[in-house]
Amino acid sequence: MKGTKTGRLKKKLHKNVLRVCRERGDCIMANQGFGNCGGNMQASHIKSEGAWPNLRLDPHNIFPHCYRHHIFVWHKDTTESVAWFIKTFPKEYAYLEKAKNEHIDFNNIIILEKLWDAVQLGYLPYRVVYNEIAAEKAPKKS
Repeated sequence: MKGTKTGRLKKKLHKNVLRVCRERGDCIMANQGFGNCGGNMQASHIKSEGAWPNLRLDPHNIFPHCYRHHIFVWHKDTTESVAWFIKTFPKEYAYLEKAKNEHIDFNNIIILEKLWDAVQLGYLPYRVVYNEIAAEKAPKKS
């Protein structure tokens, strides 16, 4: 297998974070006036992976969407979708606005292994461990 140990683990971890986020519940756009759900559950990043790679593994940045709402609503007009998200989930959006400027060292094998062990246990254990790691990295208030 090509690549570094951390690179392979990050790729594997991302795939499993998406899986546990898909499995965590119903489509966040269900019963919100966007029509009926349809298709397989998908995991969708609120803040894009390209613009905010430090949020790629953040469970607060990944929500379950059915295929129909993910592709034909969320991605059809992302400006409207984000406006809806801010209105519907203001606390989650405020967290993401703060977290996008905080960095966890995802090249640290110890951090990746902790996250890997947690994601094997499901969404909630992963979220708890991620929050603990993020709290350690957050600037301390004086």
